Amino acid sequence: MTLHGKCTKTLTFENVQAYKVGQMRGFKLSPLAQLHLATFKSAAALSLDHRIGNFLPGKEADFVVLDPCATPLMARRISQCSTLSEKLFVLTTMGDDRAVAAT
Repeated sequence: MTLHGKCTKTLTFENVQAYKVGQMRGFKLSPLAQLHLATFKSAAALSLDHRIGNFLPGKEADFVVLDPCATPLMARRISQCSTLSEKLFVLTTMGDDRAVAAT
């Protein structure tokens, strides 16, 4: 995606690509499943699930605060969401660097 003359990617570009491939193959990957794959399952695949991948006490973590209404289009789409899954879908498909409120 090009925005204001610079190249940007969605916050979870790989998740969007996985979602597209799944759709083309008839496999539906929910936003909650994407989050699970990107966090816990990825840590397990790297044999790091004893240190990272979830919010259990004693685990290491980096946090990013996201603004689901960072752009007018995201705000419009978020206003139509009624579930966490729908909001995650908006963040994974429409979110970019503008949605990062704090790190």
